[in-house]
Amino acid sequence: MMKGLVVATLCNDSEYIMDGDKSTVRGNPTEGALIVAAAKAGLNQSEMLTSGGYSIVEKFPFDSSRKMASVIVKGPEGNHFLAIKGAPDVILRNAAGFMVDGTSVEHTTAASDGNLALATSPSAEIVANYEAAIENFAQDALRTLAVGFKELTEADLERDFEELEKDITVLGLYGIMDPPRPEVRDAIESCYQAGVRTVMITGDHALTAAAIARDIGIIRSEKDLVVTGAELDEMDDDKLRQICPEVAVFARVTPEHKLRIVQAQQFNNEVAAMTGDGVNDAPALRRADIGVAMGITGTSVAKDSGDLILLDDNFSTIVKAVRQGRQIFDNLRKFIRQALTANVGEVSVILFAFLMMGPEAILPLTPLMILWINLVSDGLPALALGVEPEEKDLMERKPRKRNESFFSDH
Repeated sequence: MMKGLVVATLCNDSEYIMDGDKSTVRGNPTEGALIVAAAKAGLNQSEMLTSGGYSIVEKFPFDSSRKMASVIVKGPEGNHFLAIKGAPDVILRNAAGFMVDGTSVEHTTAASDGNLALATSPSAEIVANYEAAIENFAQDALRTLAVGFKELTEADLERDFEELEKDITVLGLYGIMDPPRPEVRDAIESCYQAGVRTVMITGDHALTAAAIARDIGIIRSEKDLVVTGAELDEMDDDKLRQICPEVAVFARVTPEHKLRIVQAQQFNNEVAAMTGDGVNDAPALRRADIGVAMGITGTSVAKDSGDLILLDDNFSTIVKAVRQGRQIFDNLRKFIRQALTANVGEVSVILFAFLMMGPEAILPLTPLMILWINLVSDGLPALALGVEPEEKDLMERKPRKRNESFFSDH
């Protein structure tokens, strides 16, 4: 347990800040949860990297395609090791052994003859226990993360990180609760009533994503599908376009998958709004009809790629933007209709006078009268329509079509 927390603390970009009796965490919430757990066990990252004798030699940041992050650490005794954390299924796939009650157990594969197993590997039971724990955590809507380490030689320090991140000794598994904000459920319900379909796209385990999606109202029936990145890899674009209207959750996806999902939605004549905060989200943000970048956790690349920046990183703010956008459009429509109606009436009176009396006709409306009508009689009502409060059914209407006339009724 303690060694796993040491690894989780060293392979961590979050900061644990103490201010008197109060503590705050700056950085990614998932990493923040790990560093808080380590702090409760008496481990402090800054102390470990100063007086503790540990030093970070090189970092290999998290990548959504490999689903891991790792650092090369020089220990107090001058030894080097790799501290690694990532998606449990990926860590287990690269495992060479497991630490169980302070004892290292080598990961071996049971010999087999066809379908008949001739021997049972001691590590096979450990793997089965890990897989069962992962599934249990995921069903409880916990975000799962595995940690491990690898002793390094001087020769290893010259190797690429792809080679270093193999043959890992797995130290443990963490289940992290990342509860949705209370207002998210109401925001998603408002989207549903307004005809805006919300789809979760995440790198989390499918069971975790599905549990959270049910809790906040994204999955509303048994017909709503959960599709994984592995399943997306086996689909062609036609199949993806066909199932998109029925999918509520895409789990374990890569940046390439996100881009394909956006393109499929657009092919189905949907207006796609995409949220994202990382460098890998940039292609999908750029491709979407509306790219929404996170203002607090978002990278500069994501912000440059998005059309909007969400200053508070709160999903409910997007719903407020939809509401305000609909209200502005409604008021513009009312304003223009009123202005056109008034001006057409004025022009019609003048044209009618010319048609009836010819060029010698006396203008029924002088320029001063027209100016008075436009500024006072027409201007004030038009301004009132422009700032009119929203209608009661504003967020109960279905979205407008792309080619809908500006003068048609909603």
